[in-house]
Amino acid sequence: MRTVRSKLLLVVAACLIPAVIAAWFRAREAEDDLLDEVRSRLDLADEAFNGELKEDLSGIELTLDFVDSDPRIAGDLRSGNTDGLRKLIRALGKGTEGAGIAVADRTGQIVARGGLRDFSFSPGGLAVVAEAAGGEHRHTFLPLLVEKKSVYALTLAEPIFADGAPVGALILARPIDTEFLDHARKLGSHWAIAVNGAVVASSSEHPAPEMTGSGNAKVEMARSGERTYATNSFRPELLQASGQSVVVTALQDVTDLRREIRRDLIRSMLVLALALLVAVGLAHSIGRRMVSAISRISAAAAGLKTGQYLTVDGVKTGDELEQLAAAFNQAVAGLRERDQLKETFGKYVTRHVAERILSGKAVLGGEMVPVTVLFSDIRGFTSLSEKMDPKALLDFLNVYFSGMVDCVMRESGVVDKFIGDAIMAVFGAPVPQEDDALRAVRSALAMRERLVQLNLSFAARGLPQIRIGIGVHSGMVVAGNMGHVERMEYTVIGDPVNLASRLESLTKELGVDILLSDDTYQKVREHVLVEPLREIQVRGREQAVMVYRLLDLRRAQVVSAA
Repeated sequence: MRTVRSKLLLVVAACLIPAVIAAWFRAREAEDDLLDEVRSRLDLADEAFNGELKEDLSGIELTLDFVDSDPRIAGDLRSGNTDGLRKLIRALGKGTEGAGIAVADRTGQIVARGGLRDFSFSPGGLAVVAEAAGGEHRHTFLPLLVEKKSVYALTLAEPIFADGAPVGALILARPIDTEFLDHARKLGSHWAIAVNGAVVASSSEHPAPEMTGSGNAKVEMARSGERTYATNSFRPELLQASGQSVVVTALQDVTDLRREIRRDLIRSMLVLALALLVAVGLAHSIGRRMVSAISRISAAAAGLKTGQYLTVDGVKTGDELEQLAAAFNQAVAGLRERDQLKETFGKYVTRHVAERILSGKAVLGGEMVPVTVLFSDIRGFTSLSEKMDPKALLDFLNVYFSGMVDCVMRESGVVDKFIGDAIMAVFGAPVPQEDDALRAVRSALAMRERLVQLNLSFAARGLPQIRIGIGVHSGMVVAGNMGHVERMEYTVIGDPVNLASRLESLTKELGVDILLSDDTYQKVREHVLVEPLREIQVRGREQAVMVYRLLDLRRAQVVSAA
């Protein structure tokens, strides 16, 4: 079962892990953006390279047109003036700016050259020259031997005509070498040219000239040592020659860019990791406080099952948990107060009556109810109290009241109040029963018997003997809460209460200990033995009230009560 802490940690992780994943994908997107930017640059570099080739080819063509317009070349070639032709070509070659110029006869043999020192054509190149000498204009990409080094060159061969017939060919060769590639460097790219898979030229600062592509014009990533490069290879149409594959590769170093992207990724991941650690730490701390608070509340709640009213202290979370703990403590205080009330109430009524009252099943509002009221009083209490020490008197009364209240509670009566040495008990409110009058009578007889036992105990302790008078009357009373809004008391009021009190007072005058009114007697006549006395006149009543001395229960009732 997951704890609150683990759930909180899971929530934190669920919030931050997607951020980590998003950062990772954002880094990948940044790398893709980098590749797109490099691809754009390389595409522009490819266009620039082709532009350089076309520009050079146009320059070669212009140079050829200019040289070809000199009639001395055709004349010297036709007349076989080799020395004159060589001087002329050598002079013209000085203005070709890095290109070589040559003249061949109809067989393709070179008879004069200039502009490039010590250069010659390969056999394949001679074939192209021979073809041009036969009358066909031709440009191609072929190797030259320049100062004993093989260099590929963009070569243009143009037929030389004399009297309308081809007599040889004029050739102009522009080496596509390191010098050309350095000049052609655009947008930070390095260049390499491969013929049939072998590199024949590269930029002077090319970091990895061995890197050549397939010519598919697709940007690819490659590594050389610790460096990473983006490459794009293509096949320039101007450099293609029969029987060979020419691939030009543009290269850009993206090591630093990728490193920066990865640094950004690492920084982002570290920040997120730190945030995750801080969040997890906070979640752990908050979770620990929450778990501690919840555990204490849970333990205290479990204690309620066993009647332990434990409060939750020290919950200072500043949130709903603190409010919950405070509310729980209030509830516990309420339950404790309720139990104390039940316990206190139980001293005056039976637990069954107390629980029914506290559960709300008993109506505590003002209402007319039939009850039986019992009043008891100690005779001669005033003189008794004058002779005793206050503390001793209080202990004496507590012993007496304990015995009398027990007699009331055994019959489910409610001790309404203590009035000095007098006790007022009610049977039938707030919980009515069918035999309330009989219960009141049994309670009075029990009080008589308990007094005998108490007097024996008092005598043994050297305390004075006491006598009591009890009056019992039944009737309709108003039962309900009375008093101030902050100090309410449940009681009964009405004529039956006054009459019961009057009967208790008459016991001394009539010389008896228990008097019943006729209203009570009529309710219990089948269960009690009485001695009719006389009618009495009670203040506030027009009719006299017949009273009876209670002797005992009938035999069957005594056995039943026992």
